[in-house]
Amino acid sequence: MTEAAPAEETLHDFVRANLAALLAADRTFCVVSPCDLLIDGCGHPPDFAIYPRNGEVSDAPLAMIGLWAEVAGKETVFKHFCRKIRSYWMVLPESGTVRVYSGPKNCQTFCCGEILEDRVLDVSLNVDDIFS
Repeated sequence: MTEAAPAEETLHDFVRANLAALLAADRTFCVVSPCDLLIDGCGHPPDFAIYPRNGEVSDAPLAMIGLWAEVAGKETVFKHFCRKIRSYWMVLPESGTVRVYSGPKNCQTFCCGEILEDRVLDVSLNVDDIFS
Protein backbone atom coordinates (compact mmCIF):
# COMPACT_ATOMS: atom_id res chain seq x y z
CA MET A 1 0.00 0.00 0.00
CA THR A 2 1.29 3.44 -0.84
CA GLU A 3 1.61 6.34 1.56
CA ALA A 4 -1.50 8.52 1.82
CA ALA A 5 -1.56 11.96 0.18
CA PRO A 6 -2.55 14.95 2.39
CA ALA A 7 -6.10 15.21 0.96
CA GLU A 8 -6.53 11.47 1.41
CA GLU A 9 -5.37 11.73 5.04
CA THR A 10 -7.90 14.53 5.68
CA LEU A 11 -10.71 12.40 4.21
CA HIS A 12 -9.63 9.42 6.30
CA ASP A 13 -9.53 11.58 9.46
CA PHE A 14 -13.03 12.89 8.71
CA VAL A 15 -14.45 9.40 8.16
CA ARG A 16 -12.60 8.07 11.23
CA ALA A 17 -14.20 10.81 13.39
CA ASN A 18 -17.68 10.05 11.98
CA LEU A 19 -17.27 6.33 12.65
CA ALA A 20 -16.03 6.97 16.20
CA ALA A 21 -19.09 9.13 16.96
CA LEU A 22 -21.55 6.66 15.42
CA LEU A 23 -20.06 3.67 17.21
CA ALA A 24 -19.78 5.49 20.55
CA ALA A 25 -23.50 6.30 20.36
CA ASP A 26 -24.24 2.55 20.54
CA ARG A 27 -23.73 1.83 24.24
CA THR A 28 -23.54 -1.93 23.54
CA PHE A 29 -19.87 -1.78 22.62
CA CYS A 30 -16.55 -0.51 23.85
CA VAL A 31 -14.72 1.08 20.92
CA VAL A 32 -10.93 1.19 21.08
CA SER A 33 -9.01 3.57 18.82
CA PRO A 34 -6.25 3.90 17.91
CA CYS A 35 -5.88 0.18 17.82
CA ASP A 36 -2.43 -1.37 18.06
CA LEU A 37 -3.54 -4.89 17.22
CA LEU A 38 -1.29 -5.78 14.32
CA ILE A 39 -2.19 -9.06 12.69
CA ASP A 40 0.89 -10.96 11.51
CA GLY A 41 1.51 -10.36 7.83
CA CYS A 42 -1.19 -7.70 7.37
CA GLY A 43 1.01 -4.63 7.73
CA HIS A 44 -2.11 -2.51 8.37
CA PRO A 45 -3.35 -2.21 11.95
CA PRO A 46 -7.10 -1.65 12.22
CA ASP A 47 -8.37 1.81 13.09
CA PHE A 48 -10.93 0.45 15.57
CA ALA A 49 -11.39 -2.65 17.67
CA ILE A 50 -14.92 -3.35 18.89
CA TYR A 51 -15.40 -5.19 22.19
CA PRO A 52 -18.57 -6.09 24.07
CA ARG A 53 -19.13 -3.49 26.78
CA ASN A 54 -19.18 -6.20 29.44
CA GLY A 55 -16.16 -8.07 28.04
CA GLU A 56 -12.46 -7.86 28.69
CA VAL A 57 -10.43 -5.69 26.34
CA SER A 58 -7.65 -8.28 26.54
CA ASP A 59 -9.90 -10.82 24.77
CA ALA A 60 -10.11 -10.92 20.99
CA PRO A 61 -12.38 -8.12 19.76
CA LEU A 62 -15.77 -8.95 18.24
CA ALA A 63 -14.93 -6.81 15.23
CA MET A 64 -12.24 -4.68 13.69
CA ILE A 65 -12.60 -1.73 11.35
CA GLY A 66 -9.90 -0.53 9.00
CA LEU A 67 -9.86 2.51 6.72
CA TRP A 68 -8.18 1.64 3.46
CA ALA A 69 -7.06 3.70 0.48
CA GLU A 70 -7.64 0.70 -1.79
CA VAL A 71 -9.24 -2.72 -1.58
CA ALA A 72 -7.06 -5.20 0.27
CA GLY A 73 -6.66 -8.77 -0.85
CA LYS A 74 -8.82 -11.53 0.59
CA GLU A 75 -5.75 -13.04 2.27
CA THR A 76 -5.51 -9.91 4.45
CA VAL A 77 -9.12 -10.30 5.56
CA PHE A 78 -8.67 -14.03 6.15
CA LYS A 79 -5.80 -13.35 8.58
CA HIS A 80 -8.17 -11.33 10.77
CA PHE A 81 -10.59 -14.23 11.02
CA CYS A 82 -7.76 -16.56 12.01
CA ARG A 83 -7.50 -14.39 15.13
CA LYS A 84 -11.13 -15.07 16.16
CA ILE A 85 -12.42 -11.77 14.81
CA ARG A 86 -16.12 -12.27 13.99
CA SER A 87 -16.61 -9.21 11.78
CA TYR A 88 -14.24 -6.99 9.77
CA TRP A 89 -15.21 -3.72 8.10
CA MET A 90 -13.03 -2.51 5.24
CA VAL A 91 -13.93 1.18 4.90
CA LEU A 92 -12.98 2.78 1.58
CA PRO A 93 -13.42 6.57 1.97
CA GLU A 94 -12.45 7.44 -1.60
CA SER A 95 -15.27 5.36 -3.07
CA GLY A 96 -17.74 5.86 -0.21
CA THR A 97 -18.13 2.14 0.35
CA VAL A 98 -17.86 -0.25 3.28
CA ARG A 99 -17.21 -3.96 2.87
CA VAL A 100 -18.47 -5.95 5.84
CA TYR A 101 -16.92 -9.39 6.18
CA SER A 102 -18.57 -11.93 8.47
CA GLY A 103 -16.07 -14.55 7.39
CA PRO A 104 -13.22 -14.83 4.92
CA LYS A 105 -15.63 -15.63 2.08
CA ASN A 106 -18.72 -13.76 3.29
CA CYS A 107 -18.75 -10.13 2.22
CA GLN A 108 -21.45 -7.52 1.75
CA THR A 109 -20.68 -4.15 0.18
CA PHE A 110 -22.60 -1.06 1.24
CA CYS A 111 -22.56 2.31 -0.57
CA CYS A 112 -23.85 5.81 0.14
CA GLY A 113 -27.64 5.83 0.19
CA GLU A 114 -27.78 2.38 1.79
CA ILE A 115 -28.10 1.04 5.33
CA LEU A 116 -25.09 -0.96 6.48
CA GLU A 117 -26.19 -4.03 8.41
CA ASP A 118 -23.74 -6.12 10.36
CA ARG A 119 -25.68 -9.12 11.60
CA VAL A 120 -22.75 -10.34 13.71
CA LEU A 121 -22.72 -7.13 15.76
CA ASP A 122 -26.46 -6.50 15.31
CA VAL A 123 -25.67 -2.97 14.07
CA SER A 124 -27.36 -0.87 11.41
CA LEU A 125 -25.83 2.42 10.23
CA ASN A 126 -26.73 4.80 7.46
CA VAL A 127 -23.70 4.80 5.15
CA ASP A 128 -24.32 8.48 4.40
CA ASP A 129 -23.62 9.24 8.07
CA ILE A 130 -20.19 7.62 7.78
CA PHE A 131 -19.08 9.63 4.76
CA SER A 132 -20.92 12.98 5.16
